[in-house]
Amino acid sequence: MANKAIVAGATGIVGRYLIAHLKQVGGWDVVGLARTPDQSVDGVEWLDVDLLDRHACAERLGAVSDATHVFYAARAARDAIDRENADNAAMLVNLIEALEPVSPALAHINLVHGTKWYGSHLGSFRSPARGADPRGPGPYWYFDQQDFIKDRQAGKRWTWSALRPHFVSGVSTRHPHNILGVLAVYAAVCRELGRPLDFPGPKARFNTLTQLTDGHLLAQAMVWAGTAPQCANQAYNIGNGDNVRWRYLWPMIAELFGLELGDVGTIDLPTFMADKEELWDEMVARYELQPFSLNELASWQYGAFAFGVGWDDLSSTVKARQHGFHAAFDSFDMVRDMIGEYRRQRLIP
Repeated sequence: MANKAIVAGATGIVGRYLIAHLKQVGGWDVVGLARTPDQSVDGVEWLDVDLLDRHACAERLGAVSDATHVFYAARAARDAIDRENADNAAMLVNLIEALEPVSPALAHINLVHGTKWYGSHLGSFRSPARGADPRGPGPYWYFDQQDFIKDRQAGKRWTWSALRPHFVSGVSTRHPHNILGVLAVYAAVCRELGRPLDFPGPKARFNTLTQLTDGHLLAQAMVWAGTAPQCANQAYNIGNGDNVRWRYLWPMIAELFGLELGDVGTIDLPTFMADKEELWDEMVARYELQPFSLNELASWQYGAFAFGVGWDDLSSTVKARQHGFHAAFDSFDMVRDMIGEYRRQRLIP
């Protein structure tokens, strides 16, 4: 009997890479949950459902009686953190309360979180963070979700896991919170304007250590955590396995676009990109690119955050390796390959 995966957030960057991996390895039936399903993805049973709507969840998921795994990668981004916390906590509750009572074969629920668990977004923190380190300042919806799952699992046959990747990277559209999308589009615009590739962050960020997580690797880790017995009721940091400094990665990016290296810390990314929509539309027509807008490919506020951190933001992946997950990706190779993929898919020139 095949496993049956419920993928929440199926059209996001994490969900897309996971679905592709499940189809590749075989032995999985896949149900994708999304408010706007992507029918172009074959081999997926799509359910259009708003996870914030408790009644819709009960109606749409009540018929899914043979689910074995839930991979939860949905996220509701909000301007106000209080609303973001409340909505993201409610979405998971609505899904599980609708699905668990009708799915007697349920074996595992996997949550995708991140290093914000340790407060990496708020300031300098103990780095590299270890899974046993205390959670960062709250409240935060990561905490609400894990606490809910942990409490609900008590005494049940199914188990849970939580993964904490950092800067999940891949090729995505309509999912602009993606550092590779920010890089690819920003560099393409710089080339079009004939200007050097300035680093859009302070010198502290240029020189500090960070880490990236390839979407392919994260998908492998999700399936591992969801099926390996030793992962029951555990949380793991996940990353490519290396650490990088932008000062060494930046020259390679400039070379990939045929650009001169620019200055560090001299531009504000959202301000610089604010008036580039018309230019981008011209580039789409000139180079026969897929007709996505700038905002569908990259979030400049997210880019400002990613390139604005002035402290090391590392986590230790030793626990995952000790428990049997040994996949590792070279981050330089990843960036090179993914920029090439952006070009092959006609997303950038």
